[in-house]
Amino acid sequence: MSRECCRSCGGSLSRGHVGGLCGDCARTVGFKRLPPSGFFDSPRLRKALAQHDFGAVFVAIREETGLSQLHLANLVGLTQTRVSLAEKRERRVSGLDSAVRIAAALGISPQHLGFPGEPEGNLAGEEVSWVDRRDFVSLVVAAALGSQMLPELDRIGSRLPERTTVAARVRVGVKDIEAIESSSQYYRSMDLAHGSALYWAAAVTQLQEVRTYEHARCSEALRPRLWVATAELAWVTGWLAYDREDHDAARRLWTYALRAARKGADHPRSDDLTANILLDAAHQALHLWRPLWMPPTPEERRRQSEHLDVALRCAQTAAITVGTSRFPVSTVTEAYTASVAAWCWAARGDAVAAFRSIGQSEDLYARADRNNLPPWSAFLTDAEISAQHGHCFYLLSTHDRAHAPRAIELLTAGVDGHALEHARSRAVALPTLAGAYLQTGDHDTAARYCSTAIEDIGELTSQRCYTRLEDLNRIAAQYDRDSTVADLRATIVSTVATAR
Repeated sequence: MSRECCRSCGGSLSRGHVGGLCGDCARTVGFKRLPPSGFFDSPRLRKALAQHDFGAVFVAIREETGLSQLHLANLVGLTQTRVSLAEKRERRVSGLDSAVRIAAALGISPQHLGFPGEPEGNLAGEEVSWVDRRDFVSLVVAAALGSQMLPELDRIGSRLPERTTVAARVRVGVKDIEAIESSSQYYRSMDLAHGSALYWAAAVTQLQEVRTYEHARCSEALRPRLWVATAELAWVTGWLAYDREDHDAARRLWTYALRAARKGADHPRSDDLTANILLDAAHQALHLWRPLWMPPTPEERRRQSEHLDVALRCAQTAAITVGTSRFPVSTVTEAYTASVAAWCWAARGDAVAAFRSIGQSEDLYARADRNNLPPWSAFLTDAEISAQHGHCFYLLSTHDRAHAPRAIELLTAGVDGHALEHARSRAVALPTLAGAYLQTGDHDTAARYCSTAIEDIGELTSQRCYTRLEDLNRIAAQYDRDSTVADLRATIVSTVATAR
């Protein structure tokens, strides 16, 4: 039988120990609760925790309890040297894993660290659509942080869509993991070229088999890579679900992907992957938000606000992941994080914040080493970057049409520059470009781009592209007294009805 150890000094625990502490450590703390109730609510500590300045927190705790640096270090899972350097502000404690471990050891709530708290209700209870869940942000943030507060996350794999019977694996090796990694790249490239419908069922089936690898024998050195490969496959499969407008499945898959990425936290790509999954969740929320060109009803306004909140919280959590990463995060991930943040601010009509984020994105993309990009970022060409920034200005134009000309300039560069193998990316940008032309009053050019969009989208299997056409129809409703726009709208309605 293994012996229990003191959670502070690591020594043996005797019967009757106090709060997981040995007698000496309990006397050092004075049999107090560590930390006392309300200890972290002071303005000074709230500010330190919001900035993840654990050095200031360590000093305050030791002053309050009389703990030595060694006792505190053992309690939070650091070395005495790390605690000392943090207290002297010579080295910050960084990384989500460290933040979560320290918070758990010291009783610091997620809210004090700037994250949502526990969701209301029991996630294991009555099943509801994941698009309608008001606790979705809390769930994905908990998964991204590796939080142990939500046991339901450990069962998320059983709730993935379209379950299928697969044979369990006994042992997993390098070749198996390489096959998973290659599959993720393949599904991503095919989605870019053709849309999601042709590959969705295959990806889900493969993911269900890969899930069984969790219980197979695997060397400890390979286990983190297996978790990251599993997370990436779930991430790509979630994107395929999103592209086919199955938003409920996308959110389940991304939550599972986040959980798997955190289980592979010892792998250098874990944090980079976590950030990108969160950014796709933000991307989806903005897609669900979409501008309402007619005065919204109170219910529509509430739903819009919820989607914008989800988008911003996911983007902010991605930014925190990037800023506190245990391993270096790729520059393109930093740049994409800034781009998505710009979309979130633009959708809210905050031009100042959007411009600031766009500037950061431009600088970061310019610094990225194009010859050493992570496998997932093959789509990040100059055309894609122009389209990303153009989309920001398009979203701003929904609040102020003066931004439409800049949106046209950037979106045109994106549309014209996309390679044939990125046909879906080009097609999804075309309705937005047509909408920007409508905003400037150039109805004829808008109609031409609408026709091009319908032609291109018809060659793909992306339901999301048809939703973009519906968005264009809503924009055009403002201008349909013009015969050209009226014809444009009729064509869109006929095209969407035939496709769906």
